[in-house]
Amino acid sequence: MSVCLAAVIPALVAVQGCATVPGPTDVAPAAKPADVELVRIRAAVHDALQCGRGCAPFLLNVRLLSVERVGDTIVLDFSKELVAAGTGGAFEDELHRLLAAASSSRTPPLPRREDYRVLVDGVPLDKIAR
Repeated sequence: MSVCLAAVIPALVAVQGCATVPGPTDVAPAAKPADVELVRIRAAVHDALQCGRGCAPFLLNVRLLSVERVGDTIVLDFSKELVAAGTGGAFEDELHRLLAAASSSRTPPLPRREDYRVLVDGVPLDKIAR
């Protein structure tokens, strides 16, 4: 019985006759490298959503759908539950807290210009909050 150790020990990939198993270093040529800053922002906003659910019940089902960079702007797209309870004072307080979490995870530290755009299911927040 023959065993292909390349699947078990990545250092043995050079062994002839063994097929490689895609791993963290095997990236398709067309794939873009991950934007580390966006990964940190996503994690910080996710943590802020988890922490805020005790104080602001309307955050209970809110999900961060995507985080993208468009030029110098960070675009945060949340699920529709973000505005389900309206866009009054509690909403504004929590939105500021979520944006502060996103901002605090960015590098280098301030001072620097930071622009954020908030979407709700792909629709700009300013179109919903009117």
